[in-house]
Amino acid sequence: MLEGKTLIIPAGWAGCAVKKDKNPADVPGAGGGNVLYVVHRNRDGLTADFAVINTGDGSQYHPVTVEDSPDPLYKPALVFRDIPWGKITDSSLWLVLMKIQVTPSDLATVDVVYESILPFLNEKTLAATVCDNMETTSSTGTSHVVLPWEPLARGSAGSLVEDVIKACSFAMLSEGMGEGKILLIDLLCRWTIAKMMHHDLTQMTDMSGSDIHMCHHTLKQLAGHGATHMSRGGVMSSGGLKALQSFIDKTRALLTDMKRSSPMAQSNPKPLRAPEKYDGYMCSDT
Repeated sequence: MLEGKTLIIPAGWAGCAVKKDKNPADVPGAGGGNVLYVVHRNRDGLTADFAVINTGDGSQYHPVTVEDSPDPLYKPALVFRDIPWGKITDSSLWLVLMKIQVTPSDLATVDVVYESILPFLNEKTLAATVCDNMETTSSTGTSHVVLPWEPLARGSAGSLVEDVIKACSFAMLSEGMGEGKILLIDLLCRWTIAKMMHHDLTQMTDMSGSDIHMCHHTLKQLAGHGATHMSRGGVMSSGGLKALQSFIDKTRALLTDMKRSSPMAQSNPKPLRAPEKYDGYMCSDT
């Protein structure tokens, strides 16, 4: 791996083993989880930054703040900085990380990963690493690569798709890409996923009310990311943003028509509502 380059590695934990006569839901630690590891070799070639990208179970181990927000915010990337390169390339580390990903055992749990294995990297307590991640600059004044604060996922509501997008953003930041371009790539990825959803909707004749509401929530999130793109200096043109708004409006109209004509939706008029963070139009003509 060359100096200044980045590697994204899928990982996670399998959860503890469950006996056949037991219900996994009743066994603490039985559920597995997914994360992504991002390894960036620093320019000196002697050290690396090791980031854990997590939007689901385990995000409680990441930095959390309540400043400037009515709701808790957290960092999706927990970064272990300036790890000796020899430790990163130690095969025993990766043997352990990969084994707990595929083999259920009492050691293949989220708390073992965060509290026992990962602290081996920088030989600090997890609490000390979390404190380090609260800082945006090092003791020498060098700016750290950080992802922005985000709302905490409810329970294990994170997704692997979200992990992938954030891992790519962290990798691009680490390699020096500008924030505006990264915001554009992030938005285009989410728009592409929404287009896939729109295509599937055009092929469907029936859909439950809860699924329709989930699609509406996805569009609200897309609109919110569009607004974030604008407020943080993204590089998408005004024409592109208007096209995005037009797509959102068109898909909303499709969902509304489907709700009116779908027997499944009519039989489920009050679906469980997801939190609505974004309302109204994403952009205007001004």
